[in-house]
Amino acid sequence: QENVDASKAWLSQQPDFHNNCTVYENHNIGYDPKNVEYWQRPAQTFWDRYSMELDSWRDQPLWCYVLDKYHIQPIPIGDTNALFREYWGRISRDGHRYSKENDAK
Repeated sequence: QENVDASKAWLSQQPDFHNNCTVYENHNIGYDPKNVEYWQRPAQTFWDRYSMELDSWRDQPLWCYVLDKYHIQPIPIGDTNALFREYWGRISRDGHRYSKENDAK
């Protein structure tokens, strides 16, 4: 609880913190590592605070703040099922066709 309280206190002290920022699930992140505006600066801001290990281990509130701070809105790709649905017609190099029947259950 102490670390959660520390997270809340630090966030509320930030002049650009908005308590209604959008929280995203962070299963996958695609980025251009050379992009200063959309990756390097936000990632450094995140890591500068997170690596201090003063706050909650939950990274979502801090990542929410960082995305909002830098006006970054991730591209929604749907739920996990949507990711797999898009590739059912893919053909491998040896001609094998992937289908729902090939999916592990």
